[in-house]
Amino acid sequence: MNPREGISTALLLLFVFFFACLVLFSYGSEPVGVSTGDWIKYQAVREGPGDMAWTGDWYIDMKGIKIEVLSISGTNITFFETKYNINGGTYNNTCEYDITTSNGRYYHYYFVPSNLSVGDLVPFPPVDIEHVGPLLISRTEQRSYSGANRTVDIAEFNYTSEYFGDTMNFYESYCWDQKTGFLLELTARTLIPSMGHLTSTGGLIVEETSLWSSKNYDPPLQLMALRAIIGVASVITVGMVILKKDKIGGESEENGSK
Repeated sequence: MNPREGISTALLLLFVFFFACLVLFSYGSEPVGVSTGDWIKYQAVREGPGDMAWTGDWYIDMKGIKIEVLSISGTNITFFETKYNINGGTYNNTCEYDITTSNGRYYHYYFVPSNLSVGDLVPFPPVDIEHVGPLLISRTEQRSYSGANRTVDIAEFNYTSEYFGDTMNFYESYCWDQKTGFLLELTARTLIPSMGHLTSTGGLIVEETSLWSSKNYDPPLQLMALRAIIGVASVITVGMVILKKDKIGGESEENGSK
């Protein structure tokens, strides 16, 4: 291999190296992290007077909810919602929601963009947005849900409102799977100080899901990148060694011919 070919080969290997890094570090940056067919079934959680934190006929007799992704178009998600009642009945509803503009119908907290981090804006308004302002991811942590350890994004807020001439304190917390943006847990809590700090809590938590399949147990992005870097660096090193040996061999042949 002559020097010109060696330089070309080395440049090609370097190009492959940097291209691999670019692809891996941009992997997962798409806002929609869920796929068609993904689903989560939630168990309803209620403690205390349900008509305070978990209002409306939709929730008062609810045992659980299943959300299944039907289709995805750009950043718009169409999903099928099945509500399971305590009395054994079910209620179905097809909904659409754009995760980047918060335009849609019904229960839009099920999905947010994937791979959010602390300080990122959650593109949907709480019910009482005038009380709390923009909703931001407040922290990221590791949690275990339905047998799987997941990195989650958490947003939470507090506010106070009037309640039939009294004061009611509200707290809401949302927990989304960071990789997919799918809701894993929701907690809504109300407290009335004048009634002996009467507290009511409602929420949803993952009971079953299709997300914990092998396709979603990808190695962490940093580990994937590290493996790629080591692999490509090894190829480059071997290539350079071969080039060096060829160069030394060529010089020896030239010296011998002299």
